[in-house]
Amino acid sequence: MAQATAFAAAFTFSRQTVNTTMAQTYWQIGRLIVEDEQGGSARAEYGKRVLSDLARRLTTEFGEGFKLSNLRNFRQFYLSFTEQEIRHTVCSELTWSHLRLLMRVEEPFQAFQRGRPGIQ
Repeated sequence: MAQATAFAAAFTFSRQTVNTTMAQTYWQIGRLIVEDEQGGSARAEYGKRVLSDLARRLTTEFGEGFKLSNLRNFRQFYLSFTEQEIRHTVCSELTWSHLRLLMRVEEPFQAFQRGRPGIQ
């Protein structure tokens, strides 16, 4: 019984660590897209294929997972949350699927806070 409990705890810790690392990585990619690729603008200049070109380069270098729709999500993730919010709160409690849904609402961090038990 103790082994099953230890295994469950280790599995939960591993899952949370992977989720946190993925979300923090996606936020950093979003930051690079906005700050480096788009010169600090929330969107690329009209007619520029910044994200399409970047998706192609990243897929060539790192493999699957960097298609255009994912890069748009990473950019939105960066624009939706501050570094402090994702490092110390959101990433440790939500999966990437949950974060993508939360990004669609106005003031996503406040919505996350309202949904936490004991927070009003």
